[in-house]
Amino acid sequence: MKYLFTFIMALAAAGTLLAQTFKMPPYQKFKLKNGLTIYLMEQHEVPLINVSAVFDAGAVQDGNRYGLASMTAQALLFGSANYTKSQIEEKTEYVGASVETFAGREVAKMTASFAVKDQDLLFTIIQDVVTKPTFDQTEFDKYKQRQLLELTQQKETPRGVMGSYFNKFVFDSHPYANPLAGTPASVSAISASDARQFYQKNFTTDRAAIAIVGDFDTAAMKKRITDLFGGWKTAAATSPVADVLARRARDGDAGAFSALVEHLQPRAVRFATQMTGAARDDVDDIVQDAWIRTYRALPRYDTGRAFESWYFTILANCCRSLRVRLQRLHLRREPLDDQLRDDTLDPLMATGTRSDVARVHRALATLPAAQRETFLLHYVEEFGYEEIAVITGAGVSACKMRAKRAMDAVRELLREDTSDD
Repeated sequence: MKYLFTFIMALAAAGTLLAQTFKMPPYQKFKLKNGLTIYLMEQHEVPLINVSAVFDAGAVQDGNRYGLASMTAQALLFGSANYTKSQIEEKTEYVGASVETFAGREVAKMTASFAVKDQDLLFTIIQDVVTKPTFDQTEFDKYKQRQLLELTQQKETPRGVMGSYFNKFVFDSHPYANPLAGTPASVSAISASDARQFYQKNFTTDRAAIAIVGDFDTAAMKKRITDLFGGWKTAAATSPVADVLARRARDGDAGAFSALVEHLQPRAVRFATQMTGAARDDVDDIVQDAWIRTYRALPRYDTGRAFESWYFTILANCCRSLRVRLQRLHLRREPLDDQLRDDTLDPLMATGTRSDVARVHRALATLPAAQRETFLLHYVEEFGYEEIAVITGAGVSACKMRAKRAMDAVRELLREDTSDD
């Protein structure tokens, strides 16, 4: 056992050292004349190439047609100008390659993995799928029927629908609440023509990037990608109001930042209220803190990312931070007599004697501050050890040990107190 513990600690130390010394391998970034951003990273360990194309075409763009982004992404593989759906599947499977498409909350993606020897075939397919999808009506209708069946089956298990209900509860009217797969009513109303229009509007070169990692020569790959995608013409993306204002604010327009705050403030207040359940004054403080942090970080804002996504991430972190601060403040300010109610004394009943609040108070008063705080958080506030670790800044194992030592000490002190009586 001693050697096993030593081995585990050595592995942990090695992992920590590796994390501290990790550096991103060198890569090259460039932009084609049509606005498409390209990332190339050579990795020669294995003769494979991985491609990932990312578009600003996630579920946040659905509007009230829930599921449209997901269905559009899937439909890219239903046929292209030079390949049918069956041909795409047969040719990729024959060489052991994979080409997949999907949409998340913010982006739509196409990923591919294949051997170096098959790159001529696969890059041709990828270029055709991404730039010349046909949105075949027959294949789209088949997929829609399968999707409707899956949505019906999801209702048979809470796990299948829990995510959508949770997002709606947390994000309310914000686009983050949009169900990724849609609803039976919304999916039924979506046609292949709707998917084509969504593609034309959102799969644009100025809001997209292609990353390629693998066994290749950067100069040769740069020429290949330029030849394949350099002539791809798309409509310019229509930037959301928040993105336009954020770019102006980043460039020094103070009025633009004020307009940005006014534009997002109502949704920010609703978001913070639902996430924290705090009183309105506290919610206003949270939102103001988030705006201050946003303003300070604005010079680092990447205009390739949707501003609303960036801001609401900052706001969510502020909400979590405030909750932690309020919990710690509660423990420090609340009189111990108010925190220790009769119904919280159950963990102490192992002594066989029902201790009153005053005796528990005396016992806890003798504990070190860290043990007392952990005891109250776990046995009184009923926090889990992971939550306590976040609140106190200690490790999970340390929190468990503090709680155990505190409980043992309280029980022993209560026994002594009882014997004295």
